[in-house]
Amino acid sequence: LAGGNEKLAAIEAEKAAEAAAIAAAEAEARAQEEAKKAAEAAALAAEAAAKAELEAAQYAEYLAEQDSIAKADSLAKVMKPFQVDRLSVGVRGGFASSLAKPTDKMPLGFDVLLDVQYAHYWVAGQDKPRFGIMTGLSLGYMQDTHKLTGYTNTFNKESEGTINYSVKAGEVKAINRQLQLEIPVMFSMILDCGFYVNAGPKLILPLYTPYKQTITNPEVSAHLEDVNVTIAPNNPVMGVVSEAEQKGMNDNQFKVTLALGAELGYEFYLFEGQTLGVGAYINGGVFNAYKPTTENRRLVDIEAPTAEKVGEVTIHSLTNGVINKLNYFDVGVKVTYNFDWLK
Repeated sequence: LAGGNEKLAAIEAEKAAEAAAIAAAEAEARAQEEAKKAAEAAALAAEAAAKAELEAAQYAEYLAEQDSIAKADSLAKVMKPFQVDRLSVGVRGGFASSLAKPTDKMPLGFDVLLDVQYAHYWVAGQDKPRFGIMTGLSLGYMQDTHKLTGYTNTFNKESEGTINYSVKAGEVKAINRQLQLEIPVMFSMILDCGFYVNAGPKLILPLYTPYKQTITNPEVSAHLEDVNVTIAPNNPVMGVVSEAEQKGMNDNQFKVTLALGAELGYEFYLFEGQTLGVGAYINGGVFNAYKPTTENRRLVDIEAPTAEKVGEVTIHSLTNGVINKLNYFDVGVKVTYNFDWLK
């Protein structure tokens, strides 16, 4: 019995040793597998790090290249001049006057014009001011009112003796209208911030110059010098001035005015190559070609009566009969749509 127990114990010990060997082999195999996976993971991490480092270096090189290109392009824009052509369509209006000054007050009125202009600019760089020359055509309408109060004029006429005439009026009011054409040749500058200045000479040509005129409380007196007789005022034989309204054409049609003009304003960006300009303008004449047709002009002229006919009265406009000099002045606001293209 004792020998059988010893044999059984030996068998059990052998089985335990065998199980321990199997467990140790399995543990070693697992350890080797885990070591292999750890090595593979370390290799992948090292590869990823190397790839990231390479990509970072390549991106840094790309950024440096783009920055170099941008700097070179910017330098080229600054150093290399370019040119800009501009077509502008605008409207303007404000106070206007032909500046004739024999009246009690300076005549005032208004004007409205359509501008079609072309400009060529030279630009030193993208962020530099534009300098250029502007020209074009402007077609518009101007109207002003001349008033003359307490008008008096005396003159002599010969008709079977000398007749001394005296013509008086309480007020003479003339509304002058003018369709005109303007041709500017102006220096132009546009700042990068949007402000612009245009300045220079322009020709103003009146194309059509009608007027409407009224005379209030007119009186014509006549004195026969040879017989020292004074005829009662407004005698039909001597000549009578009516208060009726007169219309006609002034002689300043096609008489050119040379003016100096200026425009100042701001441009608002709309689209690529398109801006909206809003500003003010002023023009002042420095020379006018209008000259009186005769030296002895008068508002009311009378052809003296004869034995066969009564006196004939001719009424002229203030411009044609009284005013010796015309000029031009206007000031107002202007809105312009601009189209630009680079060259």
